[in-house]
Amino acid sequence: MKHIIFYIYITFIFTGCTYTSYQYVDPITYNGKQCIEECQNTKYTCQDIKNRENRYYEKKYQKNMELYTNCIDSKNINHQNKRYEKKKRKYIKQCMRHNSIKNCKKQYGSFHPIKRKCDRPTKYYSNKECSSHYNSCFRGCGGEIIAVEKDLF
Repeated sequence: MKHIIFYIYITFIFTGCTYTSYQYVDPITYNGKQCIEECQNTKYTCQDIKNRENRYYEKKYQKNMELYTNCIDSKNINHQNKRYEKKKRKYIKQCMRHNSIKNCKKQYGSFHPIKRKCDRPTKYYSNKECSSHYNSCFRGCGGEIIAVEKDLF
């Protein structure tokens, strides 16, 4: 009984599972075919630009990720804060030769320890849509795009 219910359930789930593929029908005229070649060239150029943009965004992301990793490296921040404290002590020591400790600390207020806000970089992708432009161009040249529904099973 359990097996029958299982098979009915599986049949119910997969009933109507289809996907759509597209068939491109070229125009019959010479001018239409020449037009489609121009559409393809435009599509290839678009895809090339999109690929170059994505490579650029990937390099930029990798560089920003490296900066982010360095930023969150606590040893780096602690090291810089130690340098700040050393610089502060040296300044106050020199200042105290001529002033009171209170005045020196007040004057030193312009020096602050390094506090970093480390923002994780965002990954970008090119949003160029080459296929939809090609489809519009293809139809404009007299071509036809036919949607074909196919069953998965």
